[in-house]
Amino acid sequence: MKTKKQKYPWLLISLVVGILVSSLYGSGLLDRLEWVVYDLKFQLRGKMVSDKNIVIVAIDEQSLKDLGRWPWSRRCHAELIDKLSRAGARTIAFDVLLAEPEWQDPDGDKKLVQATKASSNIIYLTACNFIEGKLKWIKPFPCLAQAAAGLGHGELESPTDGVQRRIKLAREIKGERFYAFGLEIVRNYLRVKKIDELEDSIACGNLRLPKRPMYINFTGSSYEQISYWRVLSGKFPADFFKGKIVLVGATAKCMGDIRLTPFSKGIPLANGIEIHADIIQTILKGNYIIPLNKLSIILLILLLSLGTAILIQGLKIRHGIIVIGLLLANIAIVCFSAFYHLHLHVPFIPLVLVILLVAISIIFWKIFLVEQKLTEKILEFFKVTRKKEDMIEQVEAIAELTRRLKELDQLKSDLMSMVAHDFRTPLTVIKGYTALMLDGDAGTISKTQQEFLNTIDESSDKLLNLITDFLDVTRIESGKFEMKYTEFDLKELIVSVIKGFNEISRGKNIALQLNIQDELLQIRADKDRLRQVLDNLIGNAIKYTPENGCVTIEAGGLENENIRVSICDTGIGIPTAELEKVFDKFFRASSGQKFASGTGFGLSIVKSIIDKHNGSISVESELGKGSKFTFCLPEGRVA
Repeated sequence: MKTKKQKYPWLLISLVVGILVSSLYGSGLLDRLEWVVYDLKFQLRGKMVSDKNIVIVAIDEQSLKDLGRWPWSRRCHAELIDKLSRAGARTIAFDVLLAEPEWQDPDGDKKLVQATKASSNIIYLTACNFIEGKLKWIKPFPCLAQAAAGLGHGELESPTDGVQRRIKLAREIKGERFYAFGLEIVRNYLRVKKIDELEDSIACGNLRLPKRPMYINFTGSSYEQISYWRVLSGKFPADFFKGKIVLVGATAKCMGDIRLTPFSKGIPLANGIEIHADIIQTILKGNYIIPLNKLSIILLILLLSLGTAILIQGLKIRHGIIVIGLLLANIAIVCFSAFYHLHLHVPFIPLVLVILLVAISIIFWKIFLVEQKLTEKILEFFKVTRKKEDMIEQVEAIAELTRRLKELDQLKSDLMSMVAHDFRTPLTVIKGYTALMLDGDAGTISKTQQEFLNTIDESSDKLLNLITDFLDVTRIESGKFEMKYTEFDLKELIVSVIKGFNEISRGKNIALQLNIQDELLQIRADKDRLRQVLDNLIGNAIKYTPENGCVTIEAGGLENENIRVSICDTGIGIPTAELEKVFDKFFRASSGQKFASGTGFGLSIVKSIIDKHNGSISVESELGKGSKFTFCLPEGRVA
């Protein structure tokens, strides 16, 4: 029966983690990563079949070559409308802003107005822009606007990454309200007289659409297209346009109407007219993407945090890892299945993050609990009694202590296994996507977002380094810390390592001085492990040395055919009473704890590597004046 003392930490862990992840999600700090996953869902789903009742009349390169530079005479548009109407087009829409009358050819405007009235199924585009510092609607010139069957705005919405994902179906500026270009086209196509705005939706005939911004269900496919000049020339099949929606818009790259969509992968590929075609298809099919509201997501995060804690708090670590793996797999399946089959967007990043954070916290708490129990057993064991009848109890205590030690060792092994296989992968994914966003592959980012992403990247590096240290300590303790001996010049290795610290030392104005003897320092050793030793010792010297200090690296041969390397700094130093503990695992000098963060693993790993080489390491230090670490290695491999 578990005590209350053991139960409460699970609830506390789940509550703290749940609130933390909910805050990150609610504040929008996870949005950029979530948008990457959102776009990935489209890419994994693949392309959908485009509606054959939607046709694009393209203002393409060939049309510009044959008809001349843009803008063309309004007579061209009037002639196009006549040909499309005679061909039986049900709705014709111009994704072209015709705001100003054509003063040089007023008759061209008259012909366009007459053709628009005669057709009675023409939809024109409106846009909004800042004019004299005020946001205003830009509409077709008055006579054309009156003749049109409808006007619709083409203002798409996108987050800060510039990817087009949604559109407001109704937008109002200064009391003047327009529906989306695609919605007006659908209204005319279905011959609905009026669009009604209900309490929680927008009604277009039998269609019910969201009042909030509508997330477009992009097809990723190309719609049927025909060149503008071919229509004017009459070069199209007789029934090609009959009963269809005809969209007239720019596809030529020189027109500049190219946008980012979830299928773009950071490269603008879709034309504005194709996005409007996707909006029309989304409205007609009613398969727009529905994002789960934030309150529901926050409640889900809190429940998932509590549920994860309840599921794994009573399990052994190896069983807990399996449960966590199954949970993550189920989250992925649910999120992607909801998107594919229900058109429901369930955020993936916060749900995965809350599971991983709860799991990590609980595992570390379990190890702390077992170590606490071991401490109690050890104290009980050393309360030795002289009574003979207590000898059996002492033997049982030794057996219990041995069993507990084995249990702790197994717990640590399980933890390291999980770190290696379950934590590194998502961290690598996070670093990869962070690098993509920092490089601008997912769109332009602001200075503040760049600072946030740099923080995420630096924190990921720190956690990966911590995981690597954990794994090294485990391999050392289990005897699986293998060495790969090769012959190389130690001098070249030292110079290579120091180059990696040049930028950090310059940032603190710390002088790096080298005193290495001229002759070759040939040695047979594990080159990568010695690089790890030098990285740690030189890195610590720079880290714990204040600005304007000095770090000196000396290396040379000794008379007994050993090689000695010393790293001396003018840093904060180590108290004399603590010198004998500096190579202990988890130990950190009191002076260093106040100066910089650390784990206490580094010097322990350094000593183990030196010992593996049959070498020795020592430290001299004076508080407030600096430290000197010296290690000696045999020139040849002894072990």
